[in-house]
Amino acid sequence: WWKKFIIVSAGAIMNLILGFMVMLILLGVYNEGGFVSAVIDKVEPGMPAFEAGILEGDRVISVNGYHVGMKSEIDVYGSFEESYEIKVRRGNEKLTFNVTPREIELKSGGETYKRKMIGVSFKTEEKNFLTLIKYTWHNSVFLGKLVLISLKQLVTGVVSPSNLSGPVGIINEINTAAKSGLSDILYLMALITI
Repeated sequence: WWKKFIIVSAGAIMNLILGFMVMLILLGVYNEGGFVSAVIDKVEPGMPAFEAGILEGDRVISVNGYHVGMKSEIDVYGSFEESYEIKVRRGNEKLTFNVTPREIELKSGGETYKRKMIGVSFKTEEKNFLTLIKYTWHNSVFLGKLVLISLKQLVTGVVSPSNLSGPVGIINEINTAAKSGLSDILYLMALITI
């Protein structure tokens, strides 16, 4: 029975390895600067994070119950709720803060738009071999978690089955990615394989 198990699981394991390798290539080739970490670089006075007591140097370890390892996870997991439950590591302590984002009016390219913000910026880690492996791992795990979260939202009714796409919808997304460039195709490939 264990030989059958190995044969059956080999395909899934190869998909995970392929997804990791695609993400490694994507981040290695297309990431010009460093990697945005989960360590807070600056806290803007008067903003919700400052008022809650978050400090520069705090490492965000979870947002709304989801473990995080990089800034992009914080953006996604924070978007699920109206307020954030942010757990940070400060030295040897783990602290929890409840932060409600504030809607701020921003201007860019002559256009005005609103965005919810808590008033923090994050440190960037220099791109080298070790950080490339570290953030490839974080991004790969993040994509896997997004798939599981999407399935959970589908089962619990948060997302309607009408939002699903079959083969035609997937082909449309591949075409859209192809028009955007190779990096978007690689990201979609990593998402599908993971």
